[in-house]
Amino acid sequence: MKLSIEFPPISPAIEAGTVAKWHKAVGDEVSYGDDLFDIAIEEVTRMRRSLSARVRKPSKAKYRKLSDVSVMYRVTSMDSGRLTNIEALEGTAIAVGDVVAHLDVGGGDGESTASARTSFNLVGSNSESSS
Repeated sequence: MKLSIEFPPISPAIEAGTVAKWHKAVGDEVSYGDDLFDIAIEEVTRMRRSLSARVRKPSKAKYRKLSDVSVMYRVTSMDSGRLTNIEALEGTAIAVGDVVAHLDVGGGDGESTASARTSFNLVGSNSESSS
């Protein structure tokens, strides 16, 4: 049976990212807990209304940028099998739910497809604060 490896829903605020690095290649055996790929989430911008804007009408409120944050998440397999193909190569922009690869877990008729189980962890961030 083939399992589809998808870009997991990390947060309601994250809709897309970029495949930054693959830790497995086509044909590699994948075990429970193996790192599959990294996803880069570009420029999560946080904004805050400036103090001076609080005394004005809300329609004229001014916002200032607090920081730009680039974060990296590592997607880990919770299934075991063989990586049969990679659909999203490094550098490919993907949306949440997009299929990025397939995992053959054996058994079944080989034609049926389900979603693979994955988990993710924050592996790094690069933030720049502005005054």
